[in-house]
Amino acid sequence: MKQSGIYKIINKVNNKFYVGSSRNLRRRKRDHFSELKKNIHFNKHLQGAWNKYGGENFEFKIIENVLLEDKDSKKIISAKLQSREQIYINNVLSENKSTINHSLCYNISIDASKPPSSHNSKRGKKIARKRKLNNEDDLEIKAKYLSGISANKMGKEYSVSHSTIISSLKRTNTKRIREKVNGWVSKEARRQIVEEYKKGLGTYEIGKKFNVDKNFARRIILKSGTKIRSLRESKGSPSEKIQKEICKKYSEGKDSYALAEEYGFNSSTTICNILKKYNVEIRNSGAAHIKIPRSKESKICEKYLKGKNTVELGIEYEVSNNTISRILKRNDVEIRSRSERRKKIV
Repeated sequence: MKQSGIYKIINKVNNKFYVGSSRNLRRRKRDHFSELKKNIHFNKHLQGAWNKYGGENFEFKIIENVLLEDKDSKKIISAKLQSREQIYINNVLSENKSTINHSLCYNISIDASKPPSSHNSKRGKKIARKRKLNNEDDLEIKAKYLSGISANKMGKEYSVSHSTIISSLKRTNTKRIREKVNGWVSKEARRQIVEEYKKGLGTYEIGKKFNVDKNFARRIILKSGTKIRSLRESKGSPSEKIQKEICKKYSEGKDSYALAEEYGFNSSTTICNILKKYNVEIRNSGAAHIKIPRSKESKICEKYLKGKNTVELGIEYEVSNNTISRILKRNDVEIRSRSERRKKIV
């Protein structure tokens, strides 16, 4: 059910706030925080404070619920909400009552019925300030890039585009290195990928060697005009060295699902076929997680309750996420629903 009313976005450092109203408070919170994170919010005072203090120092607080009726028209709904919002704006007006007291509040307009820009306005997004990187930012970006952080990740961190980060690297004469993301690989690296494939190396092994996805390596090979080997040769039959490595890890306790994920196979069937080829006894589904002692199960449950998901725990303990789920159920831990997981991501 939609919740309507008056809200504040409060700066927990200095208690300054932005006040607004909405017929759908949940959606309005999402829109505000999304625009602030992207550095495109229409309110320059609030955006500047967000950039200065960081998003973790701001909270969205509902200060008054306004009851709306289904029969109300859009004009009546707006009037009800704006009349209540105006009361809070009047409390932060300057002495001459003509402007907002910006030592207390981030709002721009003194009239709740005439906001400076709509939250979904295209014009508001167009006139939003674009962040400019200064010399200090350029030096920080260079250091982070050379330490292994990708341009895409830094773009999100600095609220700018990927191309802006690349321009910053050019300004500091930073030589671009091959990134894990599949957006850019040098011509020399592409040539080496094709050569390695012609020598017999599989796309998975090439991806591991050149730090790219195996499907991305496959596209590079196809663009060079090289014929791709059959599915059985390229995907179903990794090199003998890799096959023996898989058998060894399975014997040490790692399950087929985790191995399939590690080596880039779509299912555990390929892993099972390799194990059969080398006469490795395949464990049944009930025995796959015996290697995790009972003493560790309490730690797994504790980490899950603190926020880690089953996939992250599966990678940490080298088992499948299904194994983690079974452990949680055995210890009477309630598994989060999909909607709860989405909320956490947002």
